[in-house]
Amino acid sequence: MTPALLFDLDGTLADTASELHAAAAAALSDLQLPPVPFEEAREYIGDGMPRFLKRLITRQWWGEPTENLYRQAYERMTHHYQNYCNRSNLYAHVPETLAQFKTRALPMACVTNKAERYSKSLLEKSGIAHYFSVVVGGDTLSVKKPDPAPLQEAMRHLAVTAENTIMVGDSIADSRAAVAAGCQFICMRYGYHRAGMLPPADYYADCFSQITRWV
Repeated sequence: MTPALLFDLDGTLADTASELHAAAAAALSDLQLPPVPFEEAREYIGDGMPRFLKRLITRQWWGEPTENLYRQAYERMTHHYQNYCNRSNLYAHVPETLAQFKTRALPMACVTNKAERYSKSLLEKSGIAHYFSVVVGGDTLSVKKPDPAPLQEAMRHLAVTAENTIMVGDSIADSRAAVAAGCQFICMRYGYHRAGMLPPADYYADCFSQITRWV
């Protein structure tokens, strides 16, 4: 049976921490809020831009931000993100490994909590968009990972079953979504992990090319 592959984007295919931190720092500055150190902000990545920003503001505000403050901050961050969203770099061995899977005619999709328009833009800029039959972003459906629906939507487009599908990601949201959807899960050790804790996985990889061993 030919396995299908679902890939997370931030922390799995591309290192996007710098661009997210830069856009958030600019938004916080606009609102006269102090910046959050990069290494701390990096731990908040993985559940989409809205939750990333809310965590930063909560950290600064010492509590849940008011709806008005959050709305202003999100508007400012999305404004600034336009200038930073295509500055990410792919992790080592991503293009050549995806090319190997393409040669083997493996069905592939990108399933991310990043907004669909930003995800497609980043994939295009990075030169790997053509490897994915479908991109399911954080705003494609009404829910996002760790809900299994985005993975199920991708599998529907690929016409594959969960039993023969592998999710490749780095976060607890990826792990929980894979378990809920009935997929196997490969965790990238280099990704964005809360408090340095790796989520449960069927296989752990130190670099992207290592996932070929499991596949």
